[in-house]
Order: sequence, then C-alpha cells, then structure tokens
Amino acid sequence: MARPIWRIGAPHSTTQDHAVPGSTGRTIGILIACVAVALSLSHPGTAAAALRITTNAKSQMAPDISGSTIVYADWRAQDWRVLDLFDADFPALYADIYAYDLNTRTERRLTSTKDCETPVIDGNLVAYERSGHWSQGDIYVYDLSTRTERQLTSHDHRQTNPSIDGKRVVWEDYRNDPDNVSGESSDIYLRDLTAGTEVRLTDGFGQHRRPVIHGDLVAYEQGSYDESSIRIHDLRDGTDRRVPSTATYQSQPALWGTNLVYVGLNASRRPTGVYLYDVATNVERKLTTGTGWYWRPDISGDTVVYQVESGGNTDVYAHRLATGVTHRVTADPASQSHPAVDGTKVVYEDEIRIEADIYLEDVSALTVRPRPYVGTPVAPALMYAGKARTVYGTLKPRHIANTSPVRLYLWKKVGIDGWWQYRGTTTAKAINYSTYSRYTTSLRLPSKGAWRIRAYHPGSTVLGAASSPGYDYITVK
Repeated sequence: MARPIWRIGAPHSTTQDHAVPGSTGRTIGILIACVAVALSLSHPGTAAAALRITTNAKSQMAPDISGSTIVYADWRAQDWRVLDLFDADFPALYADIYAYDLNTRTERRLTSTKDCETPVIDGNLVAYERSGHWSQGDIYVYDLSTRTERQLTSHDHRQTNPSIDGKRVVWEDYRNDPDNVSGESSDIYLRDLTAGTEVRLTDGFGQHRRPVIHGDLVAYEQGSYDESSIRIHDLRDGTDRRVPSTATYQSQPALWGTNLVYVGLNASRRPTGVYLYDVATNVERKLTTGTGWYWRPDISGDTVVYQVESGGNTDVYAHRLATGVTHRVTADPASQSHPAVDGTKVVYEDEIRIEADIYLEDVSALTVRPRPYVGTPVAPALMYAGKARTVYGTLKPRHIANTSPVRLYLWKKVGIDGWWQYRGTTTAKAINYSTYSRYTTSLRLPSKGAWRIRAYHPGSTVLGAASSPGYDYITVK
C-alpha cells in the first residue's frame, strides 16, 4: 500500500514526528555515534511470528510494501566522519532506497546518490524524494521491471511526501511558498505517468500536506500542523470537500477505496485515536478505545494498522474492519513503529537493537469475532429542546438485560454551509425479548435545530464492533 512516510530521522533517532507548529513536517534527529551490534538478534516478545527483512549493521527505516516487494530507506552508505553539521547543503542523511523481494529473499539497491527518503511503492513503481539540499527536493519514480529511474519534478523549491497508486503520483509541493522554508504555503500536485501531465489540486495561500491517493480519491491535510483538518479531492469531477469528524482536528490520512483512516486530535492537540470515514456513505467511526498516543495509520482492504506510544514505548497494532478485532502485532520492550500494510502483510521498523531494522508479520490469523446487528435508531421526528423522549432500536443477538452495550452518537447541523457538528454520545440500555434485544434510552436534546443520531456497538470479548446502517433525523423546536 503506497502512502507517504512523513518522517526523516537519522540512524539511532527515536524521535517521533508529532506535529510541531511552524515546522515543515521534518523531525530531524542526529546522534553521532557508531555502535557495533551483533546481527544475529532474534525478535522476542512479538504477538505473532516475525520475519526479519534487513540485517545490515546500519539503519533501515520508513518501509512500505506492495505484493511481494518491500522498499525502505537505508543508511549503510553513511559516513559521519565527513558530515558537516553546520553545512545546510549536505545530502539528506546519506540514505538510499532499497527493495527486498519476498519470493526470492533478495535485496536490491535502487539508488546510489545517498540523498533519498520517503519511499512508497505500488506494483513495480517506487516513488521517493531525492533531497540534495535541506530546502530542496524532487520526486522520482523507479520502475522495478525496467530498472529505470524517472525524475518527475525539477523546481528550485521542495517537493516531498509522495504517494503512488497505479500510474498516478501525488506529492506535497512548496513551489508557491514565498520563502520555501517557512511552510506557510504548500500545495498538492498530481502527475499522470501515462499521459505525462501535471495538475495542481489545491489553490490559494495556505498549508496543504501529506497527500495520499487511491483510485480516483486524494486525501490530504489542510491547516497548521497542530490544527489541521482533512479534505477529500475527487479526481472524477474535481470536487474538494472537508471530511466531517467527531475529532476536533485530524491528521495523517491513509486511503483504501472509499475508506479513509486518520488520527483524531482533541482541542489540546493530543491524539485521541484512529478514525475511519467512509467517503461513500459519509459515516465515521472510531476504531480505537485506548489512551495512548496514536500515530501513522495505514489501510489495505479490511486491515488497518497504526502505532501506539504508551509508557515511553511504541508498538504496532492491526485492526480488522470485517470482524472488529484489534490485534497487538508487537509486544517486546523495544519500540516498533512506522507500520505499512498490503493485504494482511504488515511491515514496520524495529529498534530492538540501536539501529533500526525492518520486520514483516502476516496478521491473517487474527481471531474472528462475529459482529452484532445494530438497527438504525428510531426517534420522534419532532422533539422540543430540553424535553426527553424515548429512542430505541433492534440489537442482535440478545444481550444481558439492563447493561449498556450501545452508544448513540449525536450531531447537530450548524454553520452557513450546514455541516454536521459532533455533539457527544449517550448510552442505551438493553431490554430483552424472546430472540433479540432492544436498546433504548431517554434522549434530551439541548437546543433547537436539525439533529441526527446513529447507534454504535463498540464490541466486546465475543462480539466485534458494529454501527447501525443509517441515521435517524430529528427536528428540535
């Protein structure tokens, strides 16, 4: 699955790229040290069997996967002895792009310029940034089948964070930024490799970052790094719209079909979880329930992966949309991060030794939990502000009576453009009948206007998570 990596880190760096106001999206960590570590390390403590992909003594980072090919940035050519930290024009961390073939178990070096980063892959095509200078960078594509490299951009200003799907590449572009380094103005561009055409997808002063493409949809961030929202651009008709979300801010989008996943942040700019938004149905749901710091979601098919930082340690998790199962992929004391997924194959960085390595795990054996049926809530079409009315719906299979297995999510239509603003949740109790349960609650809406509600079952140890197939709409007077 090809998506942007959004990170630059020197070997040994354990810095996370948490959104930094005023930055250009780079988190630069440099530790000048050389540590000799044995290469025959095992991978203890993971929740599934892991395959170690890289064994070089230097760091391999920022992996992506498509089919049987894994790509990553590799620092084996670095030489810190010739690095001038006060020269802003030295090559970007001396990294090259490598590819690993899972079928032949062979590794191939794709570049030799020692200034490449953020590789993403789809099929036989690998896109990446080549950064000869900190303030400059261009987008390149390497064809694995023909072993040829193609330069897509050649502007003085920086182009970064590519994403590729089929024959189309999108990236973050600073050619319209007045000073090229402040990040005050960035745009999203698209190149059609077949037609050879380039299109600017965003227009106007402002920050547009971290694009991802799948099919005819492009998602990207808009706004400052700690107060961003996510927008969807439809290549079929050129429409561009903001994604409505229950989270105050949204960051780090990933796309698969019409499913968009991203990190939600609260008003304090703290990441609160990973969310999924169905572009076709305009339905959002939160996939996570914990309290850690959630970052870097990726999606392929019905598998969503992400990293969680808690207690000073970072682990990788996988969530299956079809079953609602969340699986801890890694569990050892070292940090694992930067996950990417294709099908059920998950790749990630592992810092079990000081230098980072790439590992692979297949999460296809996740435990299957049946999903309950949650009927669309039934509410009065007309209610009065502050007056409680009964709302109910069907729930199968039967649940324990008087428990609260269902939450009702509430939205109110606001603003000139009439977008739905999230207004919180309320719980609903189970009442049992012969073969099913009914969830019910006494709902009191506080203000006049148009409201909508939707039911959600967060899942349990025996059942997966599920939402009602539709909304019910209420007019409050």
